[in-house]
Amino acid sequence: MTPSHYQTIAELGEVHRQTIVRAITSVLATDLALWTYAQIIDGLPLSNIAWDTRGSRLVPWHPINSHETLCPGALEKAKSFRDEFDPNSLVFKPEVLQAFGSSERSSRTFSLRLLEMTTSALHNIAVHLFQLKTELHDPSTTDGLGPEAVTLWEREPDEWARIEPHATLFVQTHFLAYEKYPDGIADMVGYWAEDRITGGVLLFDHSQAWSDDKNPEPNAYTHPNRDKVTFRICQLLDDQQSQLLGFLTSKDGPGTTETHDGPLPMLPNLTNRVRVDQMDAIPVHQIYRDLWERPLDADQILKPGQGLAWPAIWIKWWSEANAVLPNRNVGMSLFIDVISNTAYLLHDDLLESTLRASYRLFTKTDVKGLTNRFSQDLELVDMELPVYVVNFGTGSRISITN
Repeated sequence: MTPSHYQTIAELGEVHRQTIVRAITSVLATDLALWTYAQIIDGLPLSNIAWDTRGSRLVPWHPINSHETLCPGALEKAKSFRDEFDPNSLVFKPEVLQAFGSSERSSRTFSLRLLEMTTSALHNIAVHLFQLKTELHDPSTTDGLGPEAVTLWEREPDEWARIEPHATLFVQTHFLAYEKYPDGIADMVGYWAEDRITGGVLLFDHSQAWSDDKNPEPNAYTHPNRDKVTFRICQLLDDQQSQLLGFLTSKDGPGTTETHDGPLPMLPNLTNRVRVDQMDAIPVHQIYRDLWERPLDADQILKPGQGLAWPAIWIKWWSEANAVLPNRNVGMSLFIDVISNTAYLLHDDLLESTLRASYRLFTKTDVKGLTNRFSQDLELVDMELPVYVVNFGTGSRISITN
């Protein structure tokens, strides 16, 4: 469910409101958007799209292989939806709306918040269509199986490890934490739609408070999921971002190219040299759109050198997550606070005791063995024990739920 504090674009000034409406309308007019949303209305992705996904978990005899064309009525319904859709009905995070509405048209804040609002709109439209459960899919095209059965299909048990299917075949495999998402699996579909239309999920640098005058915000990042495209988060080049913004703000609409897709999809290539590993995106670089978009990884939280960044991130993550799902993450926040403070106090006591030790301790003792034992104990306390606790807690929760 969309958070109740989100707002429509009605509060924006006329110029800003017209700009975002034009941007959304331009993207919806592309063939990419039309066919992407038509697949959601169908109930299943086309087989070539499903296979063009990194980490799709498909096998050669999966029933999706025979879903080669859209089922009757899906494309027509998508066109009807596009023609009748009113961008003014969409809602956005209030802080993004405020930043966009108060920015000058020539500023970087204006450009980057326009990108953020546009990609959020594409996401929310996909969420809405998926929740309608139209599912015009014809089971005869997939071995007599409907959308749910195709999604949950698994190969017969054999000597190989089980490959558990994703919660949906509309999957962007870098965004799977649907238990934390406001709209659950529907948000997974939203990330998939973003990726198919724009070439990746657009993310932004939140590492500091940016200023258009003194400290301008860096270019947006994209996290692609095509099969033969990098799995890393890539920063858009200046010309790529300019092409995308030019397309969104053009008064001529989506252009006159044969496919009417303009620069979409904007896929990274070898020239996109600024790249970030997804596990470092939030804790190290603070690159994200919503802090709850990725699962929290215990190993990454407790990684040496991360401690200084995490307190501020935890406060922001908890406040955003608590606004979406009130009080659901209180236990996790308290757990991290206890672990962090306990580790800090233990390190402090150990260091103080070592510095106060007499000189004879180092001359009469096997220092090498003592240091080795000391480092093993620290590894146990800092890494293994917290990770075991996290895994035990997660396993217990799953067992209770099942």
